[in-house]
Amino acid sequence: IELGHDGGFHAMAARRQGEERVWEREKGAGFDRAHRELVGWLRPDDVLVAHNLHRFDRPAIAERAADSPLLRLPTIDTL
Repeated sequence: IELGHDGGFHAMAARRQGEERVWEREKGAGFDRAHRELVGWLRPDDVLVAHNLHRFDRPAIAERAADSPLLRLPTIDTL
């Protein structure tokens, strides 16, 4: 998830086995749509991977969607 300094949504992306999905505010996607479509794309064996995941991405998602299935995925933080 990419947010501006004001906390506004900019983009979200996901990748699985060479397939990539990108949601960008500039192309009309807001957090709600990006989150909904990403959750719909999830598989039971997915892992959430991000840089600074535990200190940034997870709290940002939890603030916007406290019951998000993304928050229940196993995680790898690359920081």
